Parts: sequence; C-alpha cells; structure tokens
Amino acid sequence: MEGVTPIVKLNSGCDYHRIILPMEDLGIDNSKFTGKDLHEVLSESKVVWFNRTPGGLTRQSLLYLREQYGFKIVLDLDDYWVLHPKHNLSQIWKISDMENEIPAWIKAADAVIVTTNLLADKVRALNPFVHVIPNALPYGKAQFLNARIESEYMRFLYAGGGSHLHDLKVLTMPFQKTINNPTFKNSQFIMCGFHAIKEHPESEVEWTKMEHTFNVSGRLKNYVRRTTLPLDSYMRHYDHCDVAVIPLEDNRFNIYKSNLKILEAAANDSPVIVSDMEPYSSFPDRDLVMFANNTKTWYQHLEYCAKNPNFVRESGQALGDFTRNFYQLSKVNDYRRQLFELLMKS
Repeated sequence: MEGVTPIVKLNSGCDYHRIILPMEDLGIDNSKFTGKDLHEVLSESKVVWFNRTPGGLTRQSLLYLREQYGFKIVLDLDDYWVLHPKHNLSQIWKISDMENEIPAWIKAADAVIVTTNLLADKVRALNPFVHVIPNALPYGKAQFLNARIESEYMRFLYAGGGSHLHDLKVLTMPFQKTINNPTFKNSQFIMCGFHAIKEHPESEVEWTKMEHTFNVSGRLKNYVRRTTLPLDSYMRHYDHCDVAVIPLEDNRFNIYKSNLKILEAAANDSPVIVSDMEPYSSFPDRDLVMFANNTKTWYQHLEYCAKNPNFVRESGQALGDFTRNFYQLSKVNDYRRQLFELLMKS
C-alpha cells in the first residue's frame, strides 16, 4: 500500500500485533525505508502510522515535519495509558511521563485506531476521530497454524508477559484445589514466557514471583516452565496446549485490554477459561468460552475439562472455527485499508 509509512518498534509485542502483522497484510514492505534519509521518507509519505509513540521521534519534530510535508498521523492504541499502580512498569511509566505523553499524541493525531469500544470512549474525550479495529490474526499463515503436539496429559496452559503477577493470583486458589486430587493426576500445568534477562536481574525476580504464584509455591503437580520465544514463533507455545487459562484481575487498566489471548488459543483449536470481565465478557459468542468469576467456577471448569477430553476437543474446534472467520486479519484489516485510503485523499 503506497503512501503509508509505519514506524515500528521491532521488539514490541504491541507493535507486532497493531503494526507489523496489519502492515504485512496491507502489502507494505518496511525494508524499502532502510538506509533512507528520514526527510526523504516523510516527504513521500501520505500517512505516518505508529503504536502509542513513534519511537525516537519527539512530538515537536514530527508535528513540524507534518506541517512541512502534509502527511497524516495515525496513532494505533491497544491499551489504556494510565497503568494500574500494581503494574510492574508503573514507575518507568511515571519517569517517562507516558500518562501525559500518550494523550498528547492522541490529541495531535489525525486519526486514532483502538482495539475496543471501551477504549474508544476514553480516546474520544481527547480526539473525536477514533476508529475501533479489533486485534485479529492471519489464521492459516506463518506461525498461526494448528500444530498441536499430542500428549498423554490434559495440559492447562498460560502464556503471557512479565507484567501479570496480579492476574495470575486469580489462579492460586483454584490450582491449589487440584493438588492431590486424583482427577488431575494426568493433568499438566504449563506457564509460558519465563524471561530472565542477565542485564536486568529484576526481571528474574518478577518472573520467579509469577512462577511461584502459578505453581502454588512449587506444590502444583506436573508443573512445566516454558521460556520465552521470539515474536515470530511465540505461537509454538500453544503446540503444548489443550486448554488455555486466561486470568485477569478486575481493575481499571485491564478492562481496556483486548481479547487477543482468546484469539491466540483459538488458532490452535484450544478452548479457553477466562475471567468474566472485559475485554472477554463481550466476546461475540459467549457460548464458545468458559467464563469464571470466582474460585468455585474456575475450579469447576478445570475439573470438567480434566474429566472430559472429548468436550475439550469439540469446544476447542468450535472456538477455532468461529474465530478464524470472525477475527481473520485480512477481513478485519480492510477497515484499516479504507481508513488509510480516505486519509490519503483528504
């Protein structure tokens, strides 16, 4: 798609889903900008598109360049910009002043794309030109294929980043009830994403806390740790998944997230047990999802799945079939394509 210039932060999971995958679907080859002078690139641009903030460019410099070259700015946003105080990045967020920086970019943008209607309502107070384009996946392509590895176990899998300690606490009591329960003797509990960075010892501390929360301080039977995978192959975690567990703490930050975790599990035809709150409670077909709102319902779903492998297979297939149709990136991304075309004409 000529005229659209994405600004990509290559190691960002948010950029991967909000910029890189949609960019590839639109036929944009970002390598064509490599080695080019910034002014040369922007002078040929009609739309400049980025997630949250444009990397190393300051707002003053990009707004000056917009005035000089006449391109439109599109901000793609997938999270609320005010972190919950318990979020592990809250101090870094304050130091970098992101609670003010992101709203300033929202106000400056010619259009803002968000993942949910709830987040759109927050943005609309700052910029009326907001568009809801949910997360979607290129099902059937690259890593988004069902490549499940069969196992003798019923595998309950959690996959996530290093900021979910308090979300995982939702699982502590339900998982504790499985210990020494013969129903779960052939079950496995897998936490994916463990990522200790040598240069940042605090990362190992945080992940160790998460691990101890997930495996009930080492007491959970058949616990498996899977370390982090690169962005272009992280879906291989789900090759070891029969049922995805997706806990979320109910707070004012989490409700503005997207339902991406459901979409990822569905790529592998895995059913999901999720916290019954936004962004999951408004899933288009609630009958395809197992919702839990307390220890009792979490445990009931875990136990039912452990006892009923046929249900797990059939419900996972139904979720996968629905999601591959409803959240296919090539369909969802058409709105983004039309928006960019409209902006380039205006």
